[in-house]
Amino acid sequence: MNQILSVNNDKNNKGKVGKQASLKTVVKVFVAVLIIFAMCTIGVGVYAIVNNGELFIGVKQTAPQISVETTEGQTSLNLKIAHNKKIKEVKYSWNQENEQKIDGNGRKRIEEVIEIPEGRNTLYVTATDINDQSATYKKEYKNGGIGISFDSANEKVKIIVQSTKVISYITYRWDENIENTVEVNDTKFEKEIETQKGTHTLTVVAVDENNKSEIAKKIVVGATRPTIDVTVEENEYYLIKVVDENELVKVEIITEDGTDTLEATGKEFEHKVQLKSNNDNKMIIRAYNSNEKAMAEKKVKCTKN
Repeated sequence: MNQILSVNNDKNNKGKVGKQASLKTVVKVFVAVLIIFAMCTIGVGVYAIVNNGELFIGVKQTAPQISVETTEGQTSLNLKIAHNKKIKEVKYSWNQENEQKIDGNGRKRIEEVIEIPEGRNTLYVTATDINDQSATYKKEYKNGGIGISFDSANEKVKIIVQSTKVISYITYRWDENIENTVEVNDTKFEKEIETQKGTHTLTVVAVDENNKSEIAKKIVVGATRPTIDVTVEENEYYLIKVVDENELVKVEIITEDGTDTLEATGKEFEHKVQLKSNNDNKMIIRAYNSNEKAMAEKKVKCTKN
């Protein structure tokens, strides 16, 4: 009986020893984790000190943000720089000439009002933070100066030039052909010129009294009016034929009964209209191509007996 009890006690002692060993292992692992965490915390703290107190964990360093506020017609703009770190300096210039410098002085936000030079000019801005991370900005601004616009109508295009200064002269040309020069000596100029068949580029240059210039280009599709032909067939109906060099869009047939609008595609169109007895059979045909301003019209009259 005593021997059996002795064996059971040995087994119990061995179990206690195994549990104690497992507990020691867990404690060692826990202590190791604490040591690693402490080292990481110290490392991050040092990194924060090196970076002037700015703490970045797994975040890519960003560059300063540049924005510009202005409204149409203004002669100045408001330059704004914002960042989550201290800004070292801001440099700006018009057309990369006479560069100006703004010291950051430890600021994270900088605003500066900048006058816009007369005419068309490009603003260049570079903002740099204390870690030499930089951002750039480039945009063209226009203040007064010369304005050039176009107005197309039928087979002509109108050139419209306006300026805050006296316009000395303008030049215009189709594609790469020879320039045409027109003396102006006024603050406003308008001129209609004939378009050319097909697709062409019209280039206009205007120069003011201070030798400041402005250039504008416009792609113009030369408009040709459709051709309308109407014949009376067998004294029973009108045969309407429409032809266009480009692309027809629609044909309108206007009678005393109202307007009938017909879809037209391609370069040719045919349609028959029944004649009425003892009637003048007055009719107006209007044809439109892809440039609807280049409409063609024809009036016809036929009395059927």
